[in-house]
Amino acid sequence: MNEKLTATKKVVALSEALTLWYKIEQFLKILEIKKDEVQAFPSRNNQLESNIKSFYKCKTLTFLTKVEPGNEETYYLHALQNYIPSSARQIWDNHRCGVGVFTI
Repeated sequence: MNEKLTATKKVVALSEALTLWYKIEQFLKILEIKKDEVQAFPSRNNQLESNIKSFYKCKTLTFLTKVEPGNEETYYLHALQNYIPSSARQIWDNHRCGVGVFTI
């Protein structure tokens, strides 16, 4: 996307947000963790948290701002930032599965 459009601050932030959203969405669809992925999965939870924080910064520069940064935030994106990371960690700690089991 950056290659096709003039790289303004908003275009770069939107491109980054879309890239991050793909990574976040892929994580949210994980149902089960394979045996060879069990040890690495907690670090994937940490990566999710990092991706969500970066996504939040991008969205306040682009699609969730009309007057003030972030003033157009929706409940869904608020939940993504404030509840999903801790829920994903709790689901892993208690059940050893991905958060995707609750979206079936």
